Amino acid sequence: LAVHARAEMGVDPRSLPSPMKGAAISFVCFFAGALLPLLPWLGGASGGAPAVTSLALGVIAAGFVGAAVGRFAERSIVASVLRQVCIVLVACAITYGIGAIFDVNLS
Repeated sequence: LAVHARAEMGVDPRSLPSPMKGAAISFVCFFAGALLPLLPWLGGASGGAPAVTSLALGVIAAGFVGAAVGRFAERSIVASVLRQVCIVLVACAITYGIGAIFDVNLS
């Protein structure tokens, strides 16, 4: 398999990063991404302000992620940012819709 990986895919199996390091970095990124939109709610604020702030933080973070993906993939940064922001907004709309169906109220 090592010969196949090197010859066909140009990958040296001995130079691959540690799976534990990859898992740890993935955990930290997911944790930060999940915590960021919750920050406005942790301050004890009520009403619509935390919801708007949470949405804004999510859109800004999605923009940064989209820009990084576009840069590393050597694609249009603007298109990547728009794609990520649209994904976040659709996810927010679906989450809001599910909450409305089940009559969830955060205030």
